[in-house]
Amino acid sequence: MRVVHTLRPAPLGQHRQPRRLQLLRALPRLLSVAVLSLAAACDDSDGPESVARVRFLHGSPGRAAVDFRADGTTRGAAQTYGANWSTSIVLDAGARTFTARLTGAAADLATTAKTLTNSGAYSLVLAKRPTTDTLVVFADTSATPATDKAYVRILNVAPVAGNVDVYVTAANADLATTVPQVTAVEFLKPSRYVEVASGAQRIRLTTAGTKTVVLDLNTINLPSRSVRSIAVLEANAGGAPLQAVTALEKN
Repeated sequence: MRVVHTLRPAPLGQHRQPRRLQLLRALPRLLSVAVLSLAAACDDSDGPESVARVRFLHGSPGRAAVDFRADGTTRGAAQTYGANWSTSIVLDAGARTFTARLTGAAADLATTAKTLTNSGAYSLVLAKRPTTDTLVVFADTSATPATDKAYVRILNVAPVAGNVDVYVTAANADLATTVPQVTAVEFLKPSRYVEVASGAQRIRLTTAGTKTVVLDLNTINLPSRSVRSIAVLEANAGGAPLQAVTALEKN
């Protein structure tokens, strides 16, 4: 007798069970690949970079136009004395070397090194000492004033000014009865940031300890929550009268 074996279809679901088990077993590996892909995407070069911002001012009287350089690369060409602060320059954070040289020259007038912090901002001034030029780095504030307030600071880069007191007042305020907000700001030193009411203000500098005005800025408008750095310079050929160049740190 011949035995006939009849092939019957497996019950529904039996063929799918091994495939389901394979997927479950592969799931940890798939998740691991997804996590690694996400980490790679987060580490992509398009992500946030560690940078700082720098602005430059030519404040050495009697000098012709200069080039401002960072790590050997010109970042501000043909900057003229006392004209304006340069536009903000974005640089990698970390140790940087800054130089200034006469436009077209090969020798540096001054050089300085500074480690820039991530997201930091700095104001650099080429100034003149009695016998040489110097590059001075001033760290800018990261703070923002309250509504209807403003911050102002003075950068004293005028050797003829000596030490100065700083008054920020209404236009018609009498200095004889007014106390300075900052006293004895030295040459090549910054004052602290002074918090004042926003709006029109009069800024006067006097010889330290006296009411003798050496610079009168009447008036300067300070928008709400703005920050200003005011560099005090000598006349174009040097000496008096003093002049000022304002940097808009925050507006």
